[in-house]
Amino acid sequence: MKQNATRNATYTVDCEDYVHVVEFNPFESGDSGNLIAYGGNNFVVIGTCTFQEEEANVEGIQYKTLRAFYHGVRIDGIAWSPETRLDSLPPVIK
Repeated sequence: MKQNATRNATYTVDCEDYVHVVEFNPFESGDSGNLIAYGGNNFVVIGTCTFQEEEANVEGIQYKTLRAFYHGVRIDGIAWSPETRLDSLPPVIK
């Protein structure tokens, strides 16, 4: 992730371009991790993350990308649906 020298983040994950928006899923998703989405100039990435404050066996942050979507437009806003479930078959991400 490209970083601005005037800002410091507690946790970071690698990404290929500037990130314009980040949104955690505020709803219960049926998984132990937190769902997170971030968007940039032409992409949205959906992932899960667990912080050391939530799990004793995690050091810092544990992050896993679930899916990346590329569509050629800048992302300025992300909203989660309460229908999002990772414990269903197939998993539902909205």
